Amino acid sequence: VLRESIRLFFPDGANPKRFPALLPDWSHSWGRFTLRFDNTVLLITGLLMIVGVQLIIKHTKLGMAIRAVSQDEETAKVMGINFNLVVFITFAIGSALAAFAGLVSGLYYNEITFNMGLLLGAIGFSAAAVGGFGNLYGAIIGGFLFALLQTVGAVLLPFASAYKDVFAFGIIIVIMA
Repeated sequence: VLRESIRLFFPDGANPKRFPALLPDWSHSWGRFTLRFDNTVLLITGLLMIVGVQLIIKHTKLGMAIRAVSQDEETAKVMGINFNLVVFITFAIGSALAAFAGLVSGLYYNEITFNMGLLLGAIGFSAAAVGGFGNLYGAIIGGFLFALLQTVGAVLLPFASAYKDVFAFGIIIVIMA
């Protein structure tokens, strides 16, 4: 509802909006390899988010409650875990991570659109399905697999690189089947 409301009722809601370039625009080259500052910052912050989520899930009481609720909600309730609070906090963490992903995407591409999360959500779901639901590192590996398939699709089909997502989703469907 929010996405379509922005598209329909916000002036030029369907058009991409410029996102401010907040990171310095410098790079360093070593031969044919170029390292951009924004790529470095995004990689480091992404890794920190992964480590942070892993630490929360594996080493806190909240993480233990989340794991208990995900395995058996009735038993978790009997053990005194506030089911509704754990579900609320889990969705809050997921929403915060999605907001971070949107911010990172805006920083990288310097634009935002009303539907930018739709494709990323489908890619994330596919990556989690391939890597195994409930397995953080499996989802990360699934995401890297999807990115690799997109790159291979763009290289193998240079005349149709716009179909790199179609190629990647097709291979993922074959893998899941």
